[in-house]
Amino acid sequence: MKAYTVHQLAEMAGVSVRTLHHYDQVARATCRVLIPFLSVIDFRKHVGQP
Repeated sequence: MKAYTVHQLAEMAGVSVRTLHHYDQVARATCRVLIPFLSVIDFRKHVGQP
């Protein structure tokens, strides 16, 4: 797999580097919220709780 710099990705996507950094922060914040939540749902499914 080829590695790209942030500048190259921004150019290919037609957005600014700052925009890519913003969406990276949003994605990381979402994962911090969703991953524990999904773990609880998965645990309940295996234990048989609603």
